[in-house]
Amino acid sequence: MPMIEVSDELYRRLKAFVKVIDAVLGEKISDRIDVYAALVLSIGLERMLLDPLPREEALQGTMVEMFRRNPEFVCDFVAEMIERGRRIREEEVRRIREEWELYFT
Repeated sequence: MPMIEVSDELYRRLKAFVKVIDAVLGEKISDRIDVYAALVLSIGLERMLLDPLPREEALQGTMVEMFRRNPEFVCDFVAEMIERGRRIREEEVRRIREEWELYFT
């Protein structure tokens, strides 16, 4: 299994957060910090995937399920759509700026 290094500060916060996880779940799930780290990463990745998406429950649920089944495809697709949207917005701003410049000269 691949190992991940984290800063001492992040490790300290993760160790402290174990208490929150146990309280939410109502039980201690492990004596191993890596089990908790895997849970935090799993939840964090899914929650972070939803941040750039529209707040539409069916879409978000579908994307999370697709991410669980094929994370590479979903991440490639979402990243591409975000970049495409950025380029479209930049082109739109550039077009408006060019139109407005006519009035400044």
